[in-house]
Amino acid sequence: VVPASLGPRGGQGGGEVIDYGMSLAVESQQQLGQMESLLPESAEGLNVLLGALNARMERIAPENRADPAELERQLRLIAAAPKLWPLRGPITSEFGYRVLPSTGTLEFHQGLDIGAWYGTPVYATKAGKVVLAGWRQGLGWTVILEHDSGFSTLYGHNSWYFVDPGDQVEEGQKIALSGDSGRSTGPHLHYEIRQNEVPVDPMIYLTLGEE
Repeated sequence: VVPASLGPRGGQGGGEVIDYGMSLAVESQQQLGQMESLLPESAEGLNVLLGALNARMERIAPENRADPAELERQLRLIAAAPKLWPLRGPITSEFGYRVLPSTGTLEFHQGLDIGAWYGTPVYATKAGKVVLAGWRQGLGWTVILEHDSGFSTLYGHNSWYFVDPGDQVEEGQKIALSGDSGRSTGPHLHYEIRQNEVPVDPMIYLTLGEE
């Protein structure tokens, strides 16, 4: 039996999306209720969530993708992920491979570059503990926060920071000011999300935060 509540609630353009929810057999109403509590109410929100879920499921062994327990675990991880924007501005470099203008070499960009005026406030995207507040090669003045469920966030190229290692910060707390320290062509924020030390595309979760 496939619960209708896990099916699509409206179309969305883009590449091929595999709806893992449609392949699941939910064994009990209690289990279904637990999963439904993690789902957004709007069609737009569900479509965004399915995109994030597909991105995560691609990293799961194929034989485990139809396991309801695995689906619930992934939904809970998505719910625990940082979803706020650290600051607002144009995306100047996306997550993934890019060619460096300065050298012409190909590199994997592990985060998102967000353009900002020098000195723009930078905010913690999730409550957590400061594990680094200082200089980092290439990224200049950097803050790294450690969050629950194996998530961490990194904020690089700052001009100033207001926290120290060991500090506990709240979601939305001002932790730094944007800048162009380190290897940078102009003022911006380099923002990373990692899960168990593996970089993930921040846009997966930032889009969810807009719902």
